This record gives sequence, C-alpha cells and structure tokens, in this order.
Amino acid sequence: MYNPEISTTTTTAYTAGSYIADLYMGIIESESVADAVIKELNLDISTGALKKMISTGSKKSDQIIEMKVTHTDPVIAQKIAMALVNIVPEKLISITKAGSVEIIDDAKVPKSPSSPSIPKNTIIGAAIGFILSAAAFIVIALLDNKLRTEDDLTDNFQLPILGSIPTITSSSNTEAKQNV
Repeated sequence: MYNPEISTTTTTAYTAGSYIADLYMGIIESESVADAVIKELNLDISTGALKKMISTGSKKSDQIIEMKVTHTDPVIAQKIAMALVNIVPEKLISITKAGSVEIIDDAKVPKSPSSPSIPKNTIIGAAIGFILSAAAFIVIALLDNKLRTEDDLTDNFQLPILGSIPTITSSSNTEAKQNV
C-alpha cells in the first residue's frame, strides 16, 4: 500500500539531512576552523596548506560526516584530526545555532600510509616505460635514413650501381680453428 505522505516526508528528511551535511562539511573545511587548529596546536604551516590536508565526506547516510587528515607524519595527522574533533562541534553549534553535535570515533594513527601506493605506482611506471620505449623504437625506425642495401640506393636516387664491395667471410679462419 502506497502512502504519499510517508514518501514525501522521507524525501524531505533526506534532502534536509544532505543539505545540513553539506553545510557542516563547508564549515569544517573553512579558514576559521583551520586557523583555530593552527592556533591550538601551534603549527608552523599556512591556513591554505592545512586546508589541503583536511578532507570531508558523508558516510552511509548524509547525517554522518567523515573527516580525514593527510600528512607525511601520521602522528601529526592524528593530532590535527583530534584538534578538529575538539574544535568543530563548537564551531558548528555557534555558526548554525544547532542543538548538539556528537563525535562518533576518535582519530587513530594509521598503520600504513594512505599514499603513495607502491604496487600501483610500480605498475603505472612500468606501463608508461613500456609505452615510451615502444614509441621511441618506432620513431627511431621511421627516422632512419641509412642506405643498407643496393636496393635502397637505387630506390632513393635512381642511379645505376657501378660496383659493390663484397662481404668477406673468414671461412679460412674458422677452418684453421677447427683443425687445431
């Protein structure tokens, strides 16, 4: 049995949740939040550099926002993420005048780097190397203009051949080596 009221309410709630998640992600990635993190941790980086380290996305439902921090040092990444966890709820409540924001998970130091992916980069490098070497061989073959046979000379210059130098094989040397 189809109830249009329930369908409209569900769609409206989903749209509202999506809108709020987008708003929260914009606030998380704002300069004011980045400046507050830099101040709290006494970091020696610019606001723009910190903003590039922080990424957000909605997870599963549009009411859960995931924050990721990328840094060469995983401990610093964790400290930045934990500073975000401390700063963001207050900022969200003060900016949106919302009731509350709950933290679901704390930041953890990753066990392995998120990038670079060595196997993936190796495969990509090998493929690019193969393509470039094949292209180089093709270009070299196309640009080769040496005359190697009598036919090359007659085809390119339409001149008669007056004489040729024969290829000398050293069959007497090989016979002498076999008899020893």
